[in-house]
Amino acid sequence: MRAGPLDRRIMIQVKTLTQNDTGAEVESWVTFAEVFAQKTDLRGDELQRAQQLAAETTTRWRIRHFEGLRNDMRILSGGQVYEITGIAELGRRDGLEISSFARVQ
Repeated sequence: MRAGPLDRRIMIQVKTLTQNDTGAEVESWVTFAEVFAQKTDLRGDELQRAQQLAAETTTRWRIRHFEGLRNDMRILSGGQVYEITGIAELGRRDGLEISSFARVQ
């Protein structure tokens, strides 16, 4: 995979459970990897949910191949959170194509 199109620095985050001072479990997101990626916005939709208008963008990311990426992780880029919906291998471990969506309210 050529480095030229990989022009965005993204953080891939994983959800963890920790305990607060009272012993209750608290969900938090920690950085799993920080990589360069190519971003392609595929479509944007406006949805009417519970009498609120929400915008949703479907985005495809291409990154170099690495082990451990899962669908229950998320991507953080430019202050926006993208939920991962699918991961496909490009070539023979050349790269990964990640499908995701982001909601803006």
